[in-house]
Amino acid sequence: MKKKICIIGAGLSGAYLVQEISKLQKFEVIILDIDYLKNSKNNSLDLFYENNNKKHKYIDKIQRGYGFGGTSKLWHGGLTAFDDYDLEKIDNQIGNNFSFYLKKNYEKIFREYLLTQNKDHELKKDNFYNLFLNDNFKKKEIFIQNQPLNTKNIILSLKENKDVSVIENAICQEIISNKKNKIESVKICQNNKVKLIYADIFILSAGVFESPRLLLQSISHNKLFIKNFNIGKNLIDHPFLEIGKIRPTNTVFFKLNYFKKRISSKFSYRISFSFIEKNKSSYLNHSIEFRPISVFNKKIDELKHYINNGSMSKILMFLFNNSLNLKLFYNLLSQIYFPSLLKIKECSVILHLDQNPMDDDYISLSNQKDKYGRIIPIIKYGKDRGEFGSIRYAQNLIINNLKNSNFEFIGTQSNNFNFYNGNHQCGTARLAKNKKNGVTDQNLKVFDTENLFICDTSVIPVFGSSNPSLTIFALAKKLSNYLSYNY
Repeated sequence: MKKKICIIGAGLSGAYLVQEISKLQKFEVIILDIDYLKNSKNNSLDLFYENNNKKHKYIDKIQRGYGFGGTSKLWHGGLTAFDDYDLEKIDNQIGNNFSFYLKKNYEKIFREYLLTQNKDHELKKDNFYNLFLNDNFKKKEIFIQNQPLNTKNIILSLKENKDVSVIENAICQEIISNKKNKIESVKICQNNKVKLIYADIFILSAGVFESPRLLLQSISHNKLFIKNFNIGKNLIDHPFLEIGKIRPTNTVFFKLNYFKKRISSKFSYRISFSFIEKNKSSYLNHSIEFRPISVFNKKIDELKHYINNGSMSKILMFLFNNSLNLKLFYNLLSQIYFPSLLKIKECSVILHLDQNPMDDDYISLSNQKDKYGRIIPIIKYGKDRGEFGSIRYAQNLIINNLKNSNFEFIGTQSNNFNFYNGNHQCGTARLAKNKKNGVTDQNLKVFDTENLFICDTSVIPVFGSSNPSLTIFALAKKLSNYLSYNY
């Protein structure tokens, strides 16, 4: 008889995980979606958000809600391998050469998507990007989907599989274990009725906020009998901001060939550059990218905002009001299909900041509940990490790098810094060698439990300035392999 796996969460990690496990053909899989799979609305609830940093606040609040899906349905791409430096830090945190398995799975995933890393793409012939191919910077490759993928379509495609069942509109309230911490069931609310879902193995893929929140609530209600003070701690992100502009000194226009170079019908290719900063306590792995500045950017951003929010009346009004502006639509089509052909006068320099984990940034439980009986979490984030020193370091590095070139860098003044959340939050159920330093072990199993695993960004302990999507996929492959060999 096949063992039964229950996956809680149908976002990016849950969708890819059920796809990988279904390939094994040795488990029955139940996946719980807190929303309806075909629902396109973003109906996430607000989080309580407290900014720890009194010197500056982020321009935006954290954009990932908890509980009701919608925020992570569309995967916009961004396949990026973690830098070797980040993988080394992960090995130090987890041990057992964990990065070896990540790299192996990175290669498999790139093959699945028919992508090739470290292909020449004639980068060395580019008179601008070639300036950053040196000892100070390391090339960082990003493969971006030309069209976003609705990851819930992955689950819908598996609905005909007799070993996969989907429970929609399922609000998970608690994880229930016996006294020996073997998880026996999860309690869900569906259509205002409480049900218990039984399985042999349980996997949390509910995200960086909801996975630890669910653990904390289950513990507080004496349904889960573990003690781990790391749950919800060490929230990290890679916030970003514009730190200046670069313009040519010997010509009017230039091209950003690798801002977004279309390499196939499905993917485009982008280059950024990482660099190491040694601060007072450790080393940080930041990165910079270059974005074209166009007089039409504000207009194009306005249209994108209307499209993303489904404001059809505003879209039609925008098109009507700008119907005679042919240059605007030329720039719009160029940005979508041939962005590397755009001639620009200057580009902005965007810095993505690495962060070391800190106990002061965390998720905890408030004293309020939502209408389904779930305790609403408090997000404490924004502790000063010396970002201004990192920005000055990056600006000086760029100035020195462009000496004796045909380009100049004009740095943004500190009173004009606008910080934005990267919205790639990680770390709240981090992988570690032991429960003193984390929540999950090298096999993604929650410490002191027999059959509870976590597979989402909450387990990632460090990630430099990389998009975590590829690593989520790599972790899903690792977990499915572990389950195949051990159950």
